[in-house]
Amino acid sequence: MMFKGYKVIFKPTKTMHDYEGLNYSAGKLFGFHPLPKPREVFVDKNMPRRIKIQTIKHEVAEVELMKKGMGYWEAHKHALKAEHVYDKIFKQKKILR
Repeated sequence: MMFKGYKVIFKPTKTMHDYEGLNYSAGKLFGFHPLPKPREVFVDKNMPRRIKIQTIKHEVAEVELMKKGMGYWEAHKHALKAEHVYDKIFKQKKILR
């Protein structure tokens, strides 16, 4: 699956080590193994569909902000906000239920 130019790879919960999702920049910062490639995001495959969608949006928003020079925590906070903005759009279009 692709989202905004990123390959989304669904991984088992055991592989994710309690993370819902992970992008290359955050994974590198925290020493995560296995590390996603620069244009990949990992998402826990055992989460409900709605949470998977939120996580994908979050990880892509976060890594794009970090690429522009924003630190992890600031990018993480902005990505959390982005999840909710996207949710409103998706709900209005009745994509998520």
